[in-house]
Amino acid sequence: PRLRATQQSLHRLPQKRPADLRVDFEAFVEALSSHEGPLDCEPGARVTSGASNHMGLGGVSKHYAGISSELVDIAERLRREPAATRRDLRATDSWRYYAGHLHQARRQAKASAHRQRF
Repeated sequence: PRLRATQQSLHRLPQKRPADLRVDFEAFVEALSSHEGPLDCEPGARVTSGASNHMGLGGVSKHYAGISSELVDIAERLRREPAATRRDLRATDSWRYYAGHLHQARRQAKASAHRQRF
């Protein structure tokens, strides 16, 4: 019994978690470089379309649309000029701002995919 318990606990060792892109520059660059397609940063589960619904014209929706556009631009710059883009992101420390938004977008995409399965 004791041997079996020891063997089972060895199988439950914690898996190495990926680096948090909000605090690790290299993880942020890797996440941004490996992403394909548009990056959707949305303010949550807002309904922005429909009759008499003008939420899509509001400041929050425009802000997140702008963030999505900026993330796509940075990803494109990383493909064209990786050294210069990395230098600029590190020098201004702006990568931390974008990393938070990219993390949020990934969490929301994961949650949305989970909801669609059920």
